[in-house]
Amino acid sequence: MNITAKSIALIEFSSSHSECLYTQLLFLKNAGYTVHLIIPEDLRAEVDGFNNVDSIKYIDPGHGFRGRWSCVFDVRNYLVSNGIRKVLFNTAEGNHVRDFCISAPFQIEFGGTIHHVNKLYKSFTQKLISLRVRKYFVLNDYLLERVSHHQRLSVGSYYPIFFPQNNNHYEQKPEGEIWIGIPGIVEFRRRDYKGLLEQLARCKPDAKLKFIVLGKCALSNGDGAEVRTIVRDLNLESQFQFFSDFIPRDTYLSYVRQCDFLLPLIHPSTSLYDIYGRWQISGAYNLGFGFAKPMLVHRALEHISDFRSTCYFYEIDEMVELMNTLAANPELILSKVSDIQRTEKFSFEYQCKQYIQFLEQ
Repeated sequence: MNITAKSIALIEFSSSHSECLYTQLLFLKNAGYTVHLIIPEDLRAEVDGFNNVDSIKYIDPGHGFRGRWSCVFDVRNYLVSNGIRKVLFNTAEGNHVRDFCISAPFQIEFGGTIHHVNKLYKSFTQKLISLRVRKYFVLNDYLLERVSHHQRLSVGSYYPIFFPQNNNHYEQKPEGEIWIGIPGIVEFRRRDYKGLLEQLARCKPDAKLKFIVLGKCALSNGDGAEVRTIVRDLNLESQFQFFSDFIPRDTYLSYVRQCDFLLPLIHPSTSLYDIYGRWQISGAYNLGFGFAKPMLVHRALEHISDFRSTCYFYEIDEMVELMNTLAANPELILSKVSDIQRTEKFSFEYQCKQYIQFLEQ
């Protein structure tokens, strides 16, 4: 058994939050760590082409009590046999993490990313995890305010805003079009698609605008099907791009790179607004920061300091007018892009330093 201080395991037990893996791997390798990535088989395609990891172990998370514990002991044995005494959970939440923390050797030091900050206060499972995980990362500085008074835990932040390059060529944006990306799962509880469509019915969008809905949008069932039906009824199909199935990573990122701005559609009218406004982030935010894409966000989110130089704000009845103004004045978009690119906080050097200093303190 070869124990080295610079060996670390980055573990994800579920198929969630894979978008955070690449950034952390970059930081850890830059700091000289030997990195063991432990992830479910379901994420094999997500990490295809990653060149910033020393070893990848694929696991079967299992089902039920027996399957979960089988997975936990498989990972435990891997860490022991490889002399790994430092572990980061990509998602430091859930039953697998709880059971692993309970059963892991005392010598192992734990840290990880918590994506639902409110669990620190409301979840008994999280309280058990926190007996071993005493150092948490959150994904935006504004979330630090929610845990700044938590005396038992140490909490830092990092922004997973670095993404793998791909050399594949996908659909190219036609000259003259302005693409508005709407990232994420197509669910009304998360994003106010109906509010957008109501405003598009009230105020005609500039013909140059095209909405790229970057989430699975089924043809025959669910909220996605309803969105497609409304778009058809409004005779706006030529101004929307939908995907009927899961979007592969490289395709997804290729579309994001070509978008002119992003539209998270997180409005006070959505049922999860309070969660997004106080306790967790939308992945759209990090796409905006990482790819220097201006975002259009509801004025209710002005309290997030990162948005003040990176976003355009609107009230719901102003959103289409704002889009039309930007379509008619593309220099405004370019000006905001420049502001984002000049923001030191979004540089690799800044984020890597913040991450490693907190990890090693």
